[in-house]
Amino acid sequence: MDLPDFIFDKIIDIIIGLSLGIFIMILHLRAHRDVDEVIKKIDERTAKEQEIDSRVERMVEEQTKLINEMHQISAKEEEIDSRVERMVEEQTKLINEMHQISGTHQEPGGQRAC
Repeated sequence: MDLPDFIFDKIIDIIIGLSLGIFIMILHLRAHRDVDEVIKKIDERTAKEQEIDSRVERMVEEQTKLINEMHQISAKEEEIDSRVERMVEEQTKLINEMHQISGTHQEPGGQRAC
């Protein structure tokens, strides 16, 4: 059974079209799979970066807390220093008053004068 050339050409065109369609579908599926792998890697990388960012953020918060504590300690030390200084001044005044009451006073160099 001979088919006319026109029908035979159309059958060949249909076969070629189907073959190209199947080929394009295969390429599309492979490309889709590759894109999925790339997206998965990007998601993993993003998750790691977020973890690193949160760890860095915690470290910065801890450093800020430590710096604030150091400032508080420094302020307390300054307050203690000023208290000690006032106390020494008061003690010096008291010692001078005691010397005046007793009638003696310390000469520079640690010797008593009567």
